[in-house]
Amino acid sequence: MRALTDRKNELMLTEPDLPAWLLAHLQDVQSVTPERAVNLVTCVIGDYGALDMRLMSRVLDNLLNNALRYSRTTVQVSLLLDGSQATLIVEDDGPGIEADARERVFEPFVRLDPSRDRATGGCGLGLAIVHSIALAMAVASSVTRANWAAQNLAFTGRSGTRCPT
Repeated sequence: MRALTDRKNELMLTEPDLPAWLLAHLQDVQSVTPERAVNLVTCVIGDYGALDMRLMSRVLDNLLNNALRYSRTTVQVSLLLDGSQATLIVEDDGPGIEADARERVFEPFVRLDPSRDRATGGCGLGLAIVHSIALAMAVASSVTRANWAAQNLAFTGRSGTRCPT
């Protein structure tokens, strides 16, 4: 993960159609996880600026994998644009993350569910990787309690950055 934070100057920036990318990505995920509903709830069309889509794909995959692992029936995804703030939100209806563990969940090898181990639930790196990517991209990652869902995982950063010419 240190390699991610050491690559701040090596981001491979493009200016993608982020809403189209997100919709296609979620359709792919839904096709392989028909037992769970994966819904795009809100998607604001706008100028999201330049992003490293390799890293964004990793962020979305890790957030979705976590949500799918813990959800009961539904995962909801939103892409928001508010002025210069862009936010990718992944929510699920699983057991949630207690308030006192919301920072710790981004640490490497942390598994909050004691019944999970490598054989039953990953190795505790997914959200740590999301956090490392957030640091590399100078954005924030956070966990909050959602209105309908047990948890809300957000990846928020500044929009409108242009690719260097």
